[in-house]
Amino acid sequence: MNLLSLLFGFRGRFNLTKYWLTVFFCFIVEFAAIEWIDVFGSGEETIPGYAGLSKQVAGMIMLVAIVPLFAAGTKRLHDRDKSGLWLLVFYIAPVVLPGMVVTYYVRHCPTPIWEPCPWVNTTGAFGIVCEFLALAIGIWAFLELGCFRGAVGPNRYGPDPLA
Repeated sequence: MNLLSLLFGFRGRFNLTKYWLTVFFCFIVEFAAIEWIDVFGSGEETIPGYAGLSKQVAGMIMLVAIVPLFAAGTKRLHDRDKSGLWLLVFYIAPVVLPGMVVTYYVRHCPTPIWEPCPWVNTTGAFGIVCEFLALAIGIWAFLELGCFRGAVGPNRYGPDPLA
């Protein structure tokens, strides 16, 4: 398996070691891109005639580094004999549910958005349920992708990576 197929391929299976190495690699790339923005993206011209190039380059690096996370997650789910579509639940739901709480907060606060709301941090049962669901899905995703052993033997997604 070559490096491109390892990082950007969505077919096959990953054991826990390959999954965590890919996550670590993506973390390092994302961290380097953020540091790039901090060092070179101070608003000064890093390349004469174009002040925003460093932020755009770092943003592109960060976008490209997300693809291996989705590929590794898909292959890890394949190792667990599950569809890669579960990543939509694992990666998107913990972001969307708290966003729903913020939307609820903004729509139901009687004061304008730029003024403090009189009932800060009291979104009621809806907020508690959304935050609990986001936490539960996040824990489930962590266990499913990063802790549980894959299916023993070959499955519909390929041979056992530990065999």
